[in-house]
Amino acid sequence: MHKREFIKNISSACNLSQKKCEQVLNVCFKLICESLCVGESINFKGFGKFFVKTTKERVVKNVFTKNLTFIRQKNIVSFKISSTLKNIVK
Repeated sequence: MHKREFIKNISSACNLSQKKCEQVLNVCFKLICESLCVGESINFKGFGKFFVKTTKERVVKNVFTKNLTFIRQKNIVSFKISSTLKNIVK
């Protein structure tokens, strides 16, 4: 399902215009992004949890050239599915 289809489904379920539903969805995405950028996690009960993991700095070796490369620490967005949603999908 794409964003446009998702908005249509929300619109019909809530008896709201598609434009209003799109605005609400865009604000939700923006708030999620802003929260993750400052390191907060977002937990939707019965759905799952969005959070930021930090990888460690490390040195890796290119197997072809034998050169060592330093990889910096970086932040990765992760999602952990709730047991409720997991059971529904099964």
